[in-house]
Amino acid sequence: MSTRKRVACAVAVAASLARPLAAHHSFSGVFDGNKVVRIKGVISRFDAVNPHSIMYVDSWADDGSPERWALEGPSILQLSRRGLDKNTALRAGESIEACGYRTKDDVVAPPLDSTGQTVARLISAELLILPTGEHIVWSNYGQGKCL
Repeated sequence: MSTRKRVACAVAVAASLARPLAAHHSFSGVFDGNKVVRIKGVISRFDAVNPHSIMYVDSWADDGSPERWALEGPSILQLSRRGLDKNTALRAGESIEACGYRTKDDVVAPPLDSTGQTVARLISAELLILPTGEHIVWSNYGQGKCL
């Protein structure tokens, strides 16, 4: 293969890899590092998906009304590096605590069902506390207010 073809292939590969990275959001583009939220609740659903896993947690507001939170977390690869996957940890029905950051404009996550009635407040979870008491750094964008 000629040098010209090798360079063309390298440029094409680099360009194809750069496009998905450009589409990925930064923490400060979506979340507010000053809107710290701490929740305690029960996992209702855990989706180990890319580019971010999503854990839905049902909790209760100070007035006793139910709340649902969508905790944005690590990708599938990052989960596996931590020894976690949807079959071995973070199962529906388990109690959990989390600390993270709300979105700048209180974005709600997509509906969980076809009725469109079940929505969740989206947060970037920085820290999880498992039922065993184990602390896990869930997403670390360098804010550090939950650690």
